Amino acid sequence: MSLINALLSLLLFTGISAGNVSQPVDTQDTAPPTGQFIMKELKPAYAPDEDPWMETGLDSRHVKKADVQFSTFTNEPFVMVEFNYAGTQLLTEITTRNIGKPIAIFVGDELITTPTVLEAITGGAVQITGQFTIDDANDLANTINSGISPTDM
Repeated sequence: MSLINALLSLLLFTGISAGNVSQPVDTQDTAPPTGQFIMKELKPAYAPDEDPWMETGLDSRHVKKADVQFSTFTNEPFVMVEFNYAGTQLLTEITTRNIGKPIAIFVGDELITTPTVLEAITGGAVQITGQFTIDDANDLANTINSGISPTDM
């Protein structure tokens, strides 16, 4: 089990929102997943053996970058994910209709994180915060960035 799995029972997904995470990808012993960044939302209804996630249209074309920053209050690391104009518009729509529900971030077919949306995020950037070590935050940022091709950035 990676440090991400072991240490992070709570992550914050903010523009001004907070949430929980489940089943992050174990990146400690493997290379980051390959494929593009994709944000998905829960289907309105699905069978127990069916994939519960559906595409939102928000993908690597809409993400500028992910990087590690530090809280000015606690000095703890967090991951900032920035979106372009079209991504900001999609993010606002997606988070508005998913308040109280999880949003999934995938890279390729790998589920990276599933923060729960507490309110609409309208500012074009989200923070994923938790009890990260610097290495955990770097792993998450690098995994997200691995899903953004240089032509998307």
